[in-house]
Amino acid sequence: MISKIQYISKLTKEYSPINTNKIDTAIIATVDDEYYALDSLPVNWNNVRIPCDPLIYSKGTLQNGKNILKVKLPEMGMSAASHVTTKIIELFEPDSIVMVGICGGNKDEVNLGDVVVADRTWDYGSGKIKSGEDGKITFSALPNQISIDANLRSDIERN
Repeated sequence: MISKIQYISKLTKEYSPINTNKIDTAIIATVDDEYYALDSLPVNWNNVRIPCDPLIYSKGTLQNGKNILKVKLPEMGMSAASHVTTKIIELFEPDSIVMVGICGGNKDEVNLGDVVVADRTWDYGSGKIKSGEDGKITFSALPNQISIDANLRSDIERN
C-alpha cells in the first residue's frame, strides 16, 4: 500500500494538467508588413519554439496582464489559416483569436487601425474542375456563405 501511495504521490508531482503555454489572445498575420507592425505594441516579445513545428510563435504580456501570442502564416489562404489556427488552439488554448491585415473595406468608411468584423464571409475554395467540349479546363466555384453567430454580433455591437 505504501509503495502505491508513493507512486501516486510521485505522479502527482510530475504531472501538471495546467497548460504553461496558455494565452489569452492569439494574433495571426499573413504577410511580413502585418506581422512586423505588431512589434509596435507595448509588448516584449519572446520567441517560443515548439518541437517539430517550423512556425515561430512569439509570446508577450500586455500592460493589463493579458498574455498574447503572434504568429505569421507560412502562406496566404484558407488552408494555411485553418491549419495554423488549429495548431494554436491545440497548443495555446487561447480565449480569442484575431487576424490582422487588409480587408476589402471602402476607404471612405474604414480607417487604418479600425476593427472590422464580417457579418458574413464567403469561401470560394470549394467547387469542381470541369473540362469543356473545347478541352478548356475551368474551375466552377461552389461558394459557401458563413454568417456570424447572432450572439457574437450582438456582443460586438454592444461593445
